[in-house]
Amino acid sequence: MRPANNHPHSQGFTLLELMLALSIASMTVLAGLQVFTQLWAQARLGQQRLDTLQSFYQLGHWSVRALQAESRNHPEVQPKQQGHCILLATIGLRVRNHQLQWRPEGADCDSNGWHGLHDPSHLRIDGIDWDQHRFCLHGRQRGQQQHWSWCYPWYLA
Repeated sequence: MRPANNHPHSQGFTLLELMLALSIASMTVLAGLQVFTQLWAQARLGQQRLDTLQSFYQLGHWSVRALQAESRNHPEVQPKQQGHCILLATIGLRVRNHQLQWRPEGADCDSNGWHGLHDPSHLRIDGIDWDQHRFCLHGRQRGQQQHWSWCYPWYLA
């Protein structure tokens, strides 16, 4: 084959060959970028779910530890549960608007001024249960239907 510029010693690609090679390389890179973007988005969603689940478990552990400490400090006081609200001596936990809240001293289940313990835009708490045998926290990631339950053995004196 004879070079396009009619010089017997010239080497290289023609402009048409170069444009064809660049077009094929561009399409390959764009296809790979789309696949990478989709995989990255799936990994990010999975990580967000795991972060939310970890926050859910941390809230459960923190709640139990706080209630156990208060129960040890005031063994004569029995807990009172009203729906999704638990009062024990000077502390309390309740669920309002899918948020687990902490009671300031002296407040009742229906009063204002409770402190939110997490961001309900990511983690939605659906309820708490407490009886003589266990404490349970129920929730889910916002926008998801799968419900989580975290229960811890509990024994009242």
